[in-house]
Amino acid sequence: MPLWKIIEEAGNDLAELCRTADAEVYEPRPPDARTLRPQHGETQRRWVARAGDGTPIGYATLTLPSGKVRVVVRADWRRRGLGSELLQWVRATALADGPATVYGWAAEHSAGHGFLAARFDQPRGSEEWSLLDLRGRQPGLIDDSLAGWSGPCPHALRESFSQAHRMLEVAPRGSASVTASLGVIEERAAFAGERWLTLCARDHAGVITGFTQVTLPSSAPGVAEQEFTGVLPAARGRGLGRRLKTSMLAVLIREHPDVRFLVTQNATGNAPMLAINQRLGFRLYQRQVAWESRLINPG
Repeated sequence: MPLWKIIEEAGNDLAELCRTADAEVYEPRPPDARTLRPQHGETQRRWVARAGDGTPIGYATLTLPSGKVRVVVRADWRRRGLGSELLQWVRATALADGPATVYGWAAEHSAGHGFLAARFDQPRGSEEWSLLDLRGRQPGLIDDSLAGWSGPCPHALRESFSQAHRMLEVAPRGSASVTASLGVIEERAAFAGERWLTLCARDHAGVITGFTQVTLPSSAPGVAEQEFTGVLPAARGRGLGRRLKTSMLAVLIREHPDVRFLVTQNATGNAPMLAINQRLGFRLYQRQVAWESRLINPG
């Protein structure tokens, strides 16, 4: 009799398994329930492994069209071949109707990293995950020359903000450039139940020269996520990036006292932003590595 059975299903009872697996590597950041939910415009295939009594002991997801793969196996069921079998289901589906390349993320030195390194072709990039403890921190001053809003960008600033936002297409982001348009990003935020806070700087003509954004995910109360911070080339070298991020910290502390932690992710090669974060008091707590595998159809 087989030890488990794998079928493709919604897996509506996987939340606890997901949280337990995430807690192994994501602490002190609370596990993010969105890992079981595709973003707006994406679809997700999911396979669930169940023990003889029906208990979920592992699952795998393939997100399309990006090709992102996730394989999770409960700790007491590892090293029995279950993870490899789940990955076979993913590969078979990707070969049939998915992307030519699939990739997965895992925390450096974790069990998941060893699993991907042994089964995927090569590293694709890495990100530094850092955390700032806001408890007991003094808010500081908010730069009153900056414009700010909560939610979608106001219509009056939308054209200028969209132009500035496009500079992120060449900003280092670990495994890929940021290519989604402003409208798509706002749609994804609404779909995920996220609230976005934005601060931006403008020149004498009212053109946006830099901005920073933070999200307040509904899935992780008390934790804010530092998203994009960017400064146009002509405005760099004047401390604008630091000014934007310092003012955003003040906004969070003054207007959102329930937020205890701010987490951020930066490409390992993004030295300027990593230096700003270090000066602000962020501390590295995890390095995430992406591994990719090119699929070749034997037929």
